Amino acid sequence: MLSVKCLNVFYGDAQALWDVSFEVPEKKLVTIIGSNGAGKSTLLKAISNLLVSRSGEIQIQGHVTTGLAAHHVAELGVAHVPEGRQLFPLMTVMENLRIGSVLPEAKAKREETLREVFDLFPVLGERQSQMANTLSGGEQQMLAIGRGLMLRPKLLLLDEPSLGLAPMLVSQIFEVIKEINSRGITVLLVEQNVQRSLEMADEGFVLENGRITMSGSGQELLVNEHIKTAYLGL
Repeated sequence: MLSVKCLNVFYGDAQALWDVSFEVPEKKLVTIIGSNGAGKSTLLKAISNLLVSRSGEIQIQGHVTTGLAAHHVAELGVAHVPEGRQLFPLMTVMENLRIGSVLPEAKAKREETLREVFDLFPVLGERQSQMANTLSGGEQQMLAIGRGLMLRPKLLLLDEPSLGLAPMLVSQIFEVIKEINSRGITVLLVEQNVQRSLEMADEGFVLENGRITMSGSGQELLVNEHIKTAYLGL
């Protein structure tokens, strides 16, 4: 589904990613873990071309996307749910969702996708006419994920979906992510909840100081001594 080769990304003269290479198989759930400032959000922005990479290559299902405009990446079926939700606060739940389905293929199946989103997040169905900025933090995160799903993505990029949520809501969000993946959508998850993300990941990559330093199955990384010491506090 996704192939990243020797990716280098800069902010001005400061390099943020160094020769990052990894692959995400179709229909799998892959997680990127790392500390604050490691470059995780930068990596997702580079994949969706919200940031222009200095060098390297990104392919989505064999299509080279390096240098494409971000909306052309979306046309290939890539939905990016950013850190901090980035909703349209003075628009309703329904208006935010409809914006996620403006591309022709998604627009043609909008009503079907809305039913699927409301099935995953019943509370959004109950709050269709409510302004986004009046939702709780958990409900806003549900709306952000729902808006991404309205694209009918093949690849869903999730940036810190559990950030700032109460423990019970964190569990709910992770269960929804597993359900989304089980429906055939490939998921690339950036998440600081290392334990939960590795428990459900098919594969994981460790990003440290802008470099991929380790990879393996989720279960392999969970028992790795460096991971336990550096990220799990064990």
